[in-house]
Amino acid sequence: MGIITPSLSIVSNADTATTKAGPQSMALSMSGLSFDLTCDKVHHTTYTVDTSSTKILDGSKLATANLLPHDLSFGATGTDDTNEGEGGTYGSYLFFYNKSTVDSGTTNVIYIGVDHDGGSGELQDDDQVDDGSAATRLFTLKCGEFAFLPFDYTMDIFADANLADQKLETWHWRRSAS
Repeated sequence: MGIITPSLSIVSNADTATTKAGPQSMALSMSGLSFDLTCDKVHHTTYTVDTSSTKILDGSKLATANLLPHDLSFGATGTDDTNEGEGGTYGSYLFFYNKSTVDSGTTNVIYIGVDHDGGSGELQDDDQVDDGSAATRLFTLKCGEFAFLPFDYTMDIFADANLADQKLETWHWRRSAS
């Protein structure tokens, strides 16, 4: 078992500043948001994301087999179990980072979405498909953007991109059961 300590600090100038003007009328300095998270395993990888959806996390297999994503890619056989337990029973913390660079003036973006266990995972870049036949896009990462979030293993996570050969760095910390 180990501890990770994420922290968040957000600063901006007032909108009247001559350099790096902020979006509001006053300067902002928000810091001190820091907390300890107990984790017992970690996995790091960088994916090359293309223009077709790729499953990067299989929630039900990760929850029931007590595995990490790389365990599944090396042939471990997690069982698909749609009963992931009450909130807080299983879970992890995820970090996604778009490592791509700007290509010929076009901003490269990576889409992150979820789908139900066994779903198609086909992400839409323009809208959500309401009939449940495709994955739900949660967010889009532009070059250099990142996201840190908890994940309860209740769905599968997919990645897609607007152009081929995008780089998505991921970290997965499994929440400790103790």
